[in-house]
Amino acid sequence: MGNAASGKESSADKPASFSERFGLRKTGALLIFIVILLVGVWVWIRGTLPYEGMLGRPLRVGIVQWPGYACGLVANKGLRPNKDSFFWKRELLVEFVIIEDEEQLRRDFIRGGDNGGVDVMWSTVDSLAQQAPAFLKAGVRPRAFMQVDWSHGGDAIIASSGINQIEDLKGKRIAVSMSASQWLLEYSLEHSSLSEQEKQQIRQNRIITKKGSQEAGDMFANKMVDAAVLWEPNVTDALKRRGPGSKILIDTEKASNLIADVMVAKEEFIQRYPRVIAAFIEGWLIDGTTEAIKDPMLAVKVLLEEPLFEDLGEQKTQEMLGKAVWATLDDNVQMFGLSGDNKVFFDELFNNASNIWLKNQYITETVKAEQVRNIERLKEINEARPARPKLGCSMETPVETIKLAVPFPARKAELSDEARSILNNQEALFLLQTHPGIRFCVQADPVEGDDLQRAREISTARENAVIEYLVKNYRRPWSQFVSASDPNPEASGAGVGTQYIKLKLIDARRPPVN
Repeated sequence: MGNAASGKESSADKPASFSERFGLRKTGALLIFIVILLVGVWVWIRGTLPYEGMLGRPLRVGIVQWPGYACGLVANKGLRPNKDSFFWKRELLVEFVIIEDEEQLRRDFIRGGDNGGVDVMWSTVDSLAQQAPAFLKAGVRPRAFMQVDWSHGGDAIIASSGINQIEDLKGKRIAVSMSASQWLLEYSLEHSSLSEQEKQQIRQNRIITKKGSQEAGDMFANKMVDAAVLWEPNVTDALKRRGPGSKILIDTEKASNLIADVMVAKEEFIQRYPRVIAAFIEGWLIDGTTEAIKDPMLAVKVLLEEPLFEDLGEQKTQEMLGKAVWATLDDNVQMFGLSGDNKVFFDELFNNASNIWLKNQYITETVKAEQVRNIERLKEINEARPARPKLGCSMETPVETIKLAVPFPARKAELSDEARSILNNQEALFLLQTHPGIRFCVQADPVEGDDLQRAREISTARENAVIEYLVKNYRRPWSQFVSASDPNPEASGAGVGTQYIKLKLIDARRPPVN
């Protein structure tokens, strides 16, 4: 009776073995196990590797030894990348690389951070005017995106005994590094009484150093040259080593709006990594500069990590902080014309330098200033700041009042030499330097006359003339000042805090009005 009769099962009816029934499932389970294992290993390995932030590696920034870069180092808490920095708050690691050889700096900038070079390099506005044509010819588009300081005595022409003025450099050997030092020399020659032939003779006696300010300082210290154009800390170091008779001939203390340091990146880098540029600006200007101004010893501490500052010691390093005025975000607003007044001081500096470089055949063609700046991130950061209160002075109680008898011409606002001399008041200067977080309200005496609107305009103009002088002469941020007569106080400087010190301008020609 078929299979039933035989008592045997056909292969079709025979139950599948365990291995046959579950063979595919075992293979699938094994594959799943392997995948899970690999994922686990990958997660473990990734967890043990350092997270390098939004760039995937540290942003490499090429600098020289210079007190003006202290705020960036304060923001980074040193030269090396670390996750205890203000930059890391924004998920950015930064590595500052000291490169004294200026030609090497340019090569590293062209190479880029991905290839062992640098992503960002230091420059000055005047230097960029000389560098830009060569960069563009090499296919590199440099863009200044942030100002970090002003030189306020930190750049200098130093000379040996017997050289007492710029005209005495005729027939002398001069060591000059490129960029800012070359600009200081050319600017000084341009404004001297020397003839064009004498200027050319001085240029012919220059020795252009290849390794920057430090090499020029070494040449001066070793008496290989009669003069040198340097920046700090090389100025102090070279004078000390040269010994008696050596002196500062010219420096930027009086020409405090001559040399401005900026940070430069390639246009492609800025466009590709906008968040990196924004984080770098905010970490430096908002956190680093604020901290350095509040506690200058933080700046001293990070500068002492650099060889030359370490050799000079803490006291000398602290003294040097006054030779470079750190730029705030408000200073950047003024520098790059972000206040809406269409005045771009960067362009004025750049074009002035370009014309002198072209005139003296350092370059054969100029570049337009707007071609070498990219301030989109800076503009966004400035616009994103919380609205600052439009605070006046008349309804508040000042912390202190300083009265200065400043002579003004009748119904005019021009500052005479006598007025400027009076404004060089040591008490006021001390307060400006020691109270960075308090506003200074500048208030002029009422102007006599029946036309009240015109009288108010004159008072406002006088106050603003004084503010402009104090800002430029003492290199203070515009945000620290407010005009008492201005109907829109924010226009003459956004208020800082709610306390203020009153600088009362008393008309020197009549008794004071309380």
